[in-house]
Amino acid sequence: MSQDASTRQIRFVHRGQVVQVSGLAPTTSVLSWLREHAGCTGTKEGCNEGDCGACTVQVGSLVQGPAGPRVDYRPLNSCIQFLPTLDGQALRTVEDLGGHHPAQQAMVDCHGSQCGFCTPGFVMSLAACYDRHQAAGTRPTRQALADDLSGNLCRCTGYRPILEAGQRMFDSAPPRATGHDDATLAALQSLASDAPLHYAAANAFHAPRTLDDLADLYAKRPQARLLAGGTDVGLWVNKQFRDLGEVIYLGQVDELRAITVANRELRIGAGASLHEAWAALATDWPETLEMGLRFASLPIRHAGTLGGNIANGSPIGDGAPVLMALGARVLLRHGAVQRTLPLDDFYLGYMQNQLASGEFVEALRLPLPQANEVLRVYKLSKRYDSDISGLACGLMLKLDGEQVVDARFAFGGMAATVCRARQAEAAVRGQAWTEATLHAAMAALAQDFQPLTDLRASDAYRRTAAANLLKRFWLETRANCALPASATRVWPVRVAGPCGGHAMNARQPLPVEPSTALGAHPHESAHLHVAGAAPYIDDLPELAGTLHAALGLSPIAHGKLLSIDLGVLRAQPGVVAIFTAADIPGANDCGAIVHDDPILADGEVVYAGQPVFAVVATSRDAARRAAALAPQVLKLEPLPAVLSARQAHALGQYVVPAMHLSRGDTAQALAAAPHRLSGQFSLGGQEQFYLEGQISVAMPQEDGGMLVHCSTQHPSEMQQVVAHALHLSAHRVQVQCRRMGGGFGG
Repeated sequence: MSQDASTRQIRFVHRGQVVQVSGLAPTTSVLSWLREHAGCTGTKEGCNEGDCGACTVQVGSLVQGPAGPRVDYRPLNSCIQFLPTLDGQALRTVEDLGGHHPAQQAMVDCHGSQCGFCTPGFVMSLAACYDRHQAAGTRPTRQALADDLSGNLCRCTGYRPILEAGQRMFDSAPPRATGHDDATLAALQSLASDAPLHYAAANAFHAPRTLDDLADLYAKRPQARLLAGGTDVGLWVNKQFRDLGEVIYLGQVDELRAITVANRELRIGAGASLHEAWAALATDWPETLEMGLRFASLPIRHAGTLGGNIANGSPIGDGAPVLMALGARVLLRHGAVQRTLPLDDFYLGYMQNQLASGEFVEALRLPLPQANEVLRVYKLSKRYDSDISGLACGLMLKLDGEQVVDARFAFGGMAATVCRARQAEAAVRGQAWTEATLHAAMAALAQDFQPLTDLRASDAYRRTAAANLLKRFWLETRANCALPASATRVWPVRVAGPCGGHAMNARQPLPVEPSTALGAHPHESAHLHVAGAAPYIDDLPELAGTLHAALGLSPIAHGKLLSIDLGVLRAQPGVVAIFTAADIPGANDCGAIVHDDPILADGEVVYAGQPVFAVVATSRDAARRAAALAPQVLKLEPLPAVLSARQAHALGQYVVPAMHLSRGDTAQALAAAPHRLSGQFSLGGQEQFYLEGQISVAMPQEDGGMLVHCSTQHPSEMQQVVAHALHLSAHRVQVQCRRMGGGFGG
């Protein structure tokens, strides 16, 4: 789109003042703008995909309250929010709380931070919770606090003191005004008169404000990418480095966010947030509340939309199985033309749907429940909250006494699309809802699906689990002795609570009182952690001319390294140099105990993700984009790979030499044992991770020396590794680490 009179700058409010931005790519994230352009490093980058919560900020919109206009803030993940989506809104970060918010003080008093890297994100989520409940005159339960924090991960502190801080902060008076509050309100009111945003940089970004304008624009520009919450599209940019091209943003269209009830039908606008849409569903179908809470974290639910979830069409999406079971219909629009079709018929194949070019989802329409209907929704995932489903289902029966009049069984994770189990439905339709009917449905279900095996679940697990969920459904809905939900589940049932929060049933354990040790002192950096004022390696000011490095990683577990196409890498924008094992002047080894771990692979790769080359570029983004080309530029000859601990044991391959501690003759004792049990089991240990990226800043010093700021627990070891790699004497290498984010126990 050419620069003309219709285009303008991005305008939003930060710290009480209107900020105007131009020249940045439309896919620049709010996090990148904060850290790299605004100098606000209190907001951290952890996962860069909306999972860890270290980047949590609050985004405020102008709303009309009973007492007049006010700013309504909601927590969001800044790493996957594109900067133009802030247009006309207010941005608040941890620095803006001033260090005196009750959430900040409670985190200090309750010892809620250890490494402190995740703390600013927790503070922003807690502050949003505090402000919301203060405005409503309510106080959340401990479980409601946990629900609000489900999108914030802590690597080292543990959640008990953080939840204690969440409870204690409500004992404090509301925070004093920061000086930005009135100015923010006035600034937002001034932005309300701005024309709709049409922003032109590398690609065009449009934010229409009416449904008609959206329909007209998309009909004329069907090649444009529709953007709603960005909870999926943001990862395309951050992780896959995809070019979105021209973007049409749906977040400014109020009509698209409307949720209404009329003519015995619930109508959810495609732009309604997951949080609002699921609250509407749970009002009429309380059985869906749990799925709504487990769907995603609160910041993701505030950003993502139910319409986007349906249009995206992931076979493991949580929305479609529920809506399909409820008999939802999809309202589509192209220009001024609308059409409606059952959600059952919307999906054509894997990530394929009925949308024509220039057509979009306008709304979802659901018939309101009837007295003779029973519904259950179930989700199975490796993690209870905020995890992608291995299997999800919505199960609906329409009964006449004990007779099944109709059935709708919809499953996700069982096929290339979310779809109904037609044969299982036929097995129960017209039958008495008895155990015999259940077994017929379970047998028929095996003919409905041929699931795949992937990282989330095996085909055998999915088949067995799906059949067992049908049985659970029968146990909870049978005519005689139906079991309450509390008898068929491990976790207590969550029910709707005040202020959009959630209470627990009678099985909720009593809140644990804070247990501050007598005479304990706060962490010496806690007051800095909660204010976002504790600097980590990535927060250090960059020297002029600083270059950025990223590693090219092996895409296979074991293979012979035949060649690297360095020409392709050197031709990438911003690339200054490429380093391989041949460029290391000293020892190509970083093994801490056993010296068998090369810095860069040389001739052979021995694990997936092994560093093979390093890209040095003028920006972090340029380095990451070039390094991501590793699968294209590496020529590898695959070799047999050992992919399990059991396989490695059988082959005698160990990380370190085996050690045995024994006393007496164990073989003889086992042989003489009166009772013996045999078998095997597998126990998956916790996946270790660090919130702060493994980062270093190297600064050349006088006389060929090197100063390295490194997020390490072992500075002297890093000194030796760097010195050996550079072929320097150890005294010429200095390593400093003031603090690190999430390194405890790693």
